[in-house]
Amino acid sequence: MPESQKQYSPDNEEFKFVAESNRKTLRSHAMRAHWRQRKQWTGGQRGGGNGELAGEASRALYRMIGTVACGRLDPFDRLPITLTVEHQELLHHWVFTCTTMMFGHLPPAIANPMRDVWLPLDLSNAGSFNACMAHSAAHLARMRGHRYSKRALEFKMEAIRIIMGWIGDHNMALSDVTFAAVLRLSTYERYWGTELDWQIHHDGLLRMINARGGLGTFAHNWRLALITFLNTLMVRPSWLDSSNRIWELAMPQSLYALRLIVGEESSMHQIRCLWLLSLGQDIEHFALISIESCRNGLASCANLQDALMLLMLKMKQYDLTSRRDAKIGDFEFRRLACVLFIAILCQGCTTAPADASALSQGSGWISCPLALILLDVHLLEYRDTWLSDVDGLYVTLYSGFFGVDDGIPNRDYVLTMASVLGSMSSTTRQRIESSLLHILCSGAAA
Repeated sequence: MPESQKQYSPDNEEFKFVAESNRKTLRSHAMRAHWRQRKQWTGGQRGGGNGELAGEASRALYRMIGTVACGRLDPFDRLPITLTVEHQELLHHWVFTCTTMMFGHLPPAIANPMRDVWLPLDLSNAGSFNACMAHSAAHLARMRGHRYSKRALEFKMEAIRIIMGWIGDHNMALSDVTFAAVLRLSTYERYWGTELDWQIHHDGLLRMINARGGLGTFAHNWRLALITFLNTLMVRPSWLDSSNRIWELAMPQSLYALRLIVGEESSMHQIRCLWLLSLGQDIEHFALISIESCRNGLASCANLQDALMLLMLKMKQYDLTSRRDAKIGDFEFRRLACVLFIAILCQGCTTAPADASALSQGSGWISCPLALILLDVHLLEYRDTWLSDVDGLYVTLYSGFFGVDDGIPNRDYVLTMASVLGSMSSTTRQRIESSLLHILCSGAAA
């Protein structure tokens, strides 16, 4: 082999790792490699055609290496803070566990509110990111069987520190960045704080919106506009509570006004997908925490247990014998409305302890099963009407069960929720209905 070809052999190449953080060393190494490459290429030209081909390949390889070496090799390098190993673990958990609820199997072309709306905001600033890490740490601790997460509180306090600094700055107080962080922190309080904590953040958010000039001032940021609009519809921290303003998700006037603000024809679908994500997280929270309060009450309500078994049986029979259409049918709507009514009633039978630290001491949640007892008595009275018939159960729940305000769901609220869910895909409806039924049946069997 000629000497000129031998020196271009890949076996004779030398590779050196250069830290990206040391810019001076990086430039020095690149220049030495460049001149060495030119010298070898010149020698290859003298050696004939094979050397010329080898030199061209070397130049192409050098250009590729140079492009990569000057870039940011770490995909986390563009995040608002420098990540530790713990940050990366929590971010991985957030992206691959929390964010896939209800939307984990959708193709990329379908709107995914966590991927398309929340995640860009969560990664846009340090305040949102720390609140997101608090949410992820609390969720991970709960999945591991712990009621309390010290790290979640530390991330939360860091997020509050950052947000308070921005609020104290006249130029930052009502900025998009501050709103994004407050919205994410409010979401954390919905699931892991007390209702009082959430109410404080929510009231502050509403005052900030008014001070800024209303929802119309978010027209330039459609992600923030959608999330802010959805939060203004909440009165209590769970969509399984019939005091929230869910009817605005079904009113053409409200959705038309939102479309004018956002400037997107698909804003109605996007806001409903965001609501669905929020509802899915409420259902998971209902399964992890709230249903524990109802176990004793559900287990002692024999007629309510029979009603749940009827709904479960009819749902399974329907899925085996019928094809769920894109548009919800009357029978499916009534069955879904019955499931939602019972779930919202059970959620209303639980209240958070005044002291959040009580959760870490194993005291659980305070239960108020009066509505469960009243419902069970009502079902017993009309047992022959509904025992084998979902339509009869629907009439029993929505026509005859009234006269007591405490704990009884608002019927219009529940029917509106069923209507909004009915406008979504058959797969979405099936997941919501099946999840709630399995949670309720497991609580009744305890």
